[in-house]
Amino acid sequence: MRPGPVDQVIEKSDEREKSLMAGLERTQDESQKARDAIQLARNGTIKPEKKEQDLISQSQEHRKKTHEN
Repeated sequence: MRPGPVDQVIEKSDEREKSLMAGLERTQDESQKARDAIQLARNGTIKPEKKEQDLISQSQEHRKKTHEN
């Protein structure tokens, strides 16, 4: 069974929607990276990896303290 004109329009519309959603996701990712960079610039020159490592260390210390008591 051959697709009719309406089916072709629906298919093209679905393809366009997928393309737009992929573009939206990329834009959101880029926006988040830009916000992160701005926040980092405002907070100083500490690299995110350092901040993450500090948070992990603090979490581990907190666990040790709570389990000791």
